[in-house]
Amino acid sequence: MPVYGDGRQIWDWLYVEDHCSGILKVLHEGKPVKQYNIGGHNECTNLDIIKRLCSELEQHSPAADNEAMQARGCCSYQVLITFVEDRLGHDRRYAVDAGRIRNELRWQPAHRLADGIAKTVKWYIQHSDWCQAVTKGRYERQRLGVVS
Repeated sequence: MPVYGDGRQIWDWLYVEDHCSGILKVLHEGKPVKQYNIGGHNECTNLDIIKRLCSELEQHSPAADNEAMQARGCCSYQVLITFVEDRLGHDRRYAVDAGRIRNELRWQPAHRLADGIAKTVKWYIQHSDWCQAVTKGRYERQRLGVVS
């Protein structure tokens, strides 16, 4: 699991359903020409997020029971974390001021960060056939969207 740089970049994390509900709130109730930032109030480092994902995955699909992990001689998902060269111009912090959407439209995220991570991991485990279908073929787990 590649992590850019030292993994200490801080982002404001938001569960996908909350993002969608925020967009719908703006579409239905937002004022024209006003801009609304949709934020999760969940600032956390990228490294902390990947460690939380590993921990959550361990609860639902222990590494010790995973054939692919056994084949690699790995007993923990966290041992798969590798640090790669940081992206050029990668900001150390992506902060979101979601005050306008909260104050004017009375919107806020419905999910806590830990709950969103748990739901995300469960979804991917339950839909592993879909994941395999979209990653087979030309996609070889490389970073997409890179212009060389």
